[in-house]
Amino acid sequence: MKNAIAYYNRGTVKSDLGDKEGAIEDYNQAIRLYPDFANSYYHRGDAYQYLGEKQKALSDFREAVKFYQQQGKTSASAYAQNRIKKLGG
Repeated sequence: MKNAIAYYNRGTVKSDLGDKEGAIEDYNQAIRLYPDFANSYYHRGDAYQYLGEKQKALSDFREAVKFYQQQGKTSASAYAQNRIKKLGG
């Protein structure tokens, strides 16, 4: 899990700096290492949405909701559900 968090953190920095494609690559690595990492799905969905890839964003937000609910993170799940609604999904 430690390596997954490192990729996630690096992806977040890249995203904040405007490198959405680079962020997606790091989120992909985080997910490969820790497939239940809800935050990686959520933030990858955010990057996809920024790039105009609505279906990929919706898919990732849905995965985030699933894992947030499994992990008992109800407020994070609700926030991800709201993103789905805003995208019309």
